[in-house]
Amino acid sequence: MSRLEERVPALANPALKIKLATDVIADVADETGRISLPNLVGAVTTKITDMPVNEQLLVTEGRKAAAQQIVTAWTNSRVIKLDRDARLPSYQMKLGFEEHYLKVGSELVPVDAVTVQDMETLLERQAKRVADAETDLSIWREFYTQAKPGLERGEGLIAQFTAGTISLVASDAPAQIEEEAA
Repeated sequence: MSRLEERVPALANPALKIKLATDVIADVADETGRISLPNLVGAVTTKITDMPVNEQLLVTEGRKAAAQQIVTAWTNSRVIKLDRDARLPSYQMKLGFEEHYLKVGSELVPVDAVTVQDMETLLERQAKRVADAETDLSIWREFYTQAKPGLERGEGLIAQFTAGTISLVASDAPAQIEEEAA
């Protein structure tokens, strides 16, 4: 059972989750069909208001969310960041460098305890994030290059896809969703 299903047991049916969002799309889409995600979340929140919830789990999660916000605020003030303009690591002067940490994976390492392995791990993870971001960006750039001429002529993406001037890969929905939606 997923965390969502534990919170709202009625949502154990994957097809129902999709249907709930689909049912409110017309209410939140503007005249061009654009959907504001905050408006969609608000409409779905309203739709599930009457569903029974696991109140104890929600209280526990609320506390955990509050704790997470406190930890995030603390780490944002204590973790060494990068100043892209200066092209140097940056710390908060009022705290002093010695009160800061390097984020290495999911650990915070005091600056006076950083090892060669910590720095190598930090560099490896940064390289992977950059590589993934570069890959994603190159995919979107290529798609934009394919779609731009048609968009400039007023052809929407559906018309271009139908005509074969843009390419996408189709993926299958999980079998459970397909079966329950049928």
